[in-house]
Amino acid sequence: MVIEYSVALILSSIISGLVAVIAWRRRSAPGATGLALAMFGMVIWASTYAIRWLQIEPSLQMRWLDLTYIGVVIAPTSFLIFTLQFTNRSYLLNYKTLILLTFEPLITLGLLFTDQFHGLFYAGHRTTGSILNGGIGFWIHIVYTYGVLLIALGLLIQMYYSSHNVFRKQTSVMVLGMLIPWIGNILGLIKLSPFPQLDLTPFMFTASGLIISFGLFRYHLMDIIPVARDRLVENMSDGVLVLDAQKRIVDINPAAWEILRFSKNPIGAVVDSILPFWTTIEKLSQINHESQIEYEMGDQSAQFLEVRFSTLVDRIDNVYGYLLIVRDIS
Repeated sequence: MVIEYSVALILSSIISGLVAVIAWRRRSAPGATGLALAMFGMVIWASTYAIRWLQIEPSLQMRWLDLTYIGVVIAPTSFLIFTLQFTNRSYLLNYKTLILLTFEPLITLGLLFTDQFHGLFYAGHRTTGSILNGGIGFWIHIVYTYGVLLIALGLLIQMYYSSHNVFRKQTSVMVLGMLIPWIGNILGLIKLSPFPQLDLTPFMFTASGLIISFGLFRYHLMDIIPVARDRLVENMSDGVLVLDAQKRIVDINPAAWEILRFSKNPIGAVVDSILPFWTTIEKLSQINHESQIEYEMGDQSAQFLEVRFSTLVDRIDNVYGYLLIVRDIS
């Protein structure tokens, strides 16, 4: 069965790689980068696990089994990132959150690769088979993994109940895809797997990626929003600027370039350094989430602008960005 296990895992790795490439090509869409990262983790997990089954020497088997954990720690966190992006919560993924999300995976890898000095990860349970038992480091990782996947699942279920029509179908696919990896992992942990020495989790995560890919093509999960944005925003005669919570420009359409006469790419710039009317808007935004002003640009040729702005807030009124619509009314 060793060769059969390896072939199945290599096939799983190839499928995960294809899903990663598809998602990366759509990386401008909500959730695409998170999905690509998760599937990249699965490539590492499945391919190193396949090599483990091809080894005869026990020390090499354990070494390759250890290397699978690089993919193991990437996948759950990436699925949470994917879910945050897909459910329009990308504003939560600031640098502080990303550092926090990398903390547990790095600690887990550190404990695993230095276990011979302290025994906190394996605690004497190390074998050449699946890593399904261990010490405090192992069980902390299990709790973390189930915790982030539970949060991701909760966000998707919440989105399901707040959505309608095609978006509800989309979210149903995501919920199904998120549930599948739990099955293989739970079967292994409670020792009910039909293949006791084989960890089924990488197969389940790959199946999850396939289901999400089906949703991507069947319901256009990652195509609807970008296409609508390109058709509507890019061809508007009004200028559109999107700012993040730190008031940096994160998106701009061609009309805004022309109306505001930018000499260089403003993406990433803090808005008050390049838009002279921002101070006025900022004061109004503290009173109303939506308003508009008229402004005369102070250059040699008189130019009058109508600027409408909206403060983007979440359900508990936290600001996560701003939307500016600029029209030349000269």
